[in-house]
Amino acid sequence: MLPPRALLHCGSLAQLKRLKPLYLMLRPRTVYLVDFVCFRTKPKCRVPFATFLDHSRVGPGFDEHSVRFMAWLLEQSGLGEETCLPYVQHYIPSSRDLESSRVEAEVVIFSAIDDLIAKTARRERAHGGAPP
Repeated sequence: MLPPRALLHCGSLAQLKRLKPLYLMLRPRTVYLVDFVCFRTKPKCRVPFATFLDHSRVGPGFDEHSVRFMAWLLEQSGLGEETCLPYVQHYIPSSRDLESSRVEAEVVIFSAIDDLIAKTARRERAHGGAPP
């Protein structure tokens, strides 16, 4: 014989199990809006694939196997004949210091965020900024 309190707990658990699917079907769902932007730089940063691969061969850090793999990726990517190199990689030897990397990251990140905000026509407040 189970005590009455244990029977009450078992009955409550059974009711919750039956109500859970109903709750899951009727609860408000969270909707996420996903948008994307591509980093588009100035046309002067565009280079043909051959130039990109030559710069990769000359610069430190890539062996011939890596350059062949990058060539295969470029062919398979469907990007078109011109791709963009960061500003610092237009020079031989390319600058690999911290300041150049910081400037490159700022250009890419901030321009992409600016494009996203302009594209979605959202106010800054929607993105966590100060109220207008």
